[in-house]
Amino acid sequence: MKLGEFFKNYNIRLAYSYPKNYNLKIYTTTLETKTFKNFLDLKKFFNQKNILVRNFYIPDIGTVPFNLKINEINNFIEYANKKSTISFKLKNSFQILNNTEYSDIDWYLRSMKNILLHVKENNFFELNNILQILKKNNLTVYKKMKALIKNLRENNIILKEFKI
Repeated sequence: MKLGEFFKNYNIRLAYSYPKNYNLKIYTTTLETKTFKNFLDLKKFFNQKNILVRNFYIPDIGTVPFNLKINEINNFIEYANKKSTISFKLKNSFQILNNTEYSDIDWYLRSMKNILLHVKENNFFELNNILQILKKNNLTVYKKMKALIKNLRENNIILKEFKI
């Protein structure tokens, strides 16, 4: 696959500074003929062509780490897309309370406030499960979550369905 096709297929963009003699011919370079193991190798290749690349990024996902192997870009994109779902964010935020090394209720509530604003009907069951676990295990946080949901009902109609 050509370098240009690779960037187009995965919607990879360059954040570069001071391009000198910017030459589109580098995009016709075949990935197989060069020894591009990871994105750092790609950065070095661009630098050799007098294009100083700060980083590679994918819109709506973010910066691609330089140590990411070229052939693992699919996994990176899939994980990033999964990470952006409300279900993942709910589970991830709930882990803040379960972390034995560091547990911060305020941090958890700030995180949940941002998530609750975007909860949809398909996340209702997951959120309800979290509330039931809190009700059994941590009544203080459960009461704070109830108050948070009540305060955010006007901003998200789905939250009106919770009978708390």
